[in-house]
Amino acid sequence: MRSLTSPLGHIGINHFAFIRIFNKKSFRLADQPDWLKQYFENDFYNDTQIYQEVIDTLTLGEEKFQFLTNQAVGKHQNLLLNNKLWHFLLYFKREKNHVDFWCMSSDPSNDGILNDYMGNLPKYKRYRFNATSAHKEACV
Repeated sequence: MRSLTSPLGHIGINHFAFIRIFNKKSFRLADQPDWLKQYFENDFYNDTQIYQEVIDTLTLGEEKFQFLTNQAVGKHQNLLLNNKLWHFLLYFKREKNHVDFWCMSSDPSNDGILNDYMGNLPKYKRYRFNATSAHKEACV
């Protein structure tokens, strides 16, 4: 996963993850193993309030972006900050049997990335295809 996401470091992205949610289960690829370990140790995979509302409102084929920034709320978000993961761009797409979810973040001090996100959403949307391909290879 790191070989796929390393070019993102040149534009200030320090974390990238791909999640496929299907049948109340999920498949997750992420490029920060320390954060991923903490994520599962703290059962955050059950803490979906950050994005569940978006997922519940998606119609078939629909795509949505969401930003996670500003003040951290709760243990999950505070632990993200402790790991220097913040200013998230979240991207969701509903397919027939699943929802694909991509997220990327930057260092908490890099609030300028938010302007780049908003001005260049098509650029960030392109990065999702590499993660989708990685999922297909992992499942073969």
